[in-house]
Amino acid sequence: MREISWRTALLELLIVVIGILIAFRVDEWKDARAEEREVTASLVRLADDFVANRLLCETLSTEVRVNQDAVWHVYTSLQQGHVIDNDTEKFERGLVNADFIPQIPISTLGYQEMIASGLLRSLKDIDLAVELGLLETELKDSRVQIPYYRLGPAALAAELRDVVDFHYADSPDQPAVRFDFADLTGNRRIRNLFFETVDSHGDVTYHLTRICDLVDRIGGRLERYQARPDDLPRRDH
Repeated sequence: MREISWRTALLELLIVVIGILIAFRVDEWKDARAEEREVTASLVRLADDFVANRLLCETLSTEVRVNQDAVWHVYTSLQQGHVIDNDTEKFERGLVNADFIPQIPISTLGYQEMIASGLLRSLKDIDLAVELGLLETELKDSRVQIPYYRLGPAALAAELRDVVDFHYADSPDQPAVRFDFADLTGNRRIRNLFFETVDSHGDVTYHLTRICDLVDRIGGRLERYQARPDDLPRRDH
């Protein structure tokens, strides 16, 4: 009887241990599934953010490049002593928008939420995590640099107010200017400030290009994940 009791006790103990191990594995599986659902939801929100980011990049890139071209047009016209190609519309745009140095309001809120929640560590796609980090770094750098880039254009805008009459043509959407071209070409300070302003617009374009290239790559990668949910990047548990 004693031998049978010991065998029975050992068997029962083994069953209990196996049950506990199974319960642990089930809990781990449930936790892993819950984390996978959270990662999937975070990536969907991230993808939505980057749809908006890509549209913003497209719009802002066009505006920045148009203004950069216009500012360069004014600078070269002043250097050569006549309005290049008689394009007074571009010349006037360069005067009006000389100090247009925008911030780059790309959203990385979804990425920051993933860092705060620890879900970023669950990404199997290391390249995606790296590119999100690079984007955050580029944005931080642009926020530091852009106020510095505004200094020259701001000084130019102040100088232009003394020799250019800014007004609206037909509506608040149609800014216009009246000026004496000789006053502009004869003003060395304005010519030199346009030289600085050309550089400032080029620097902003550089930052915007780097940022928007990352936005496009990240957005494309997230698009592919949305199209194939089974390929959502997760770490193996």
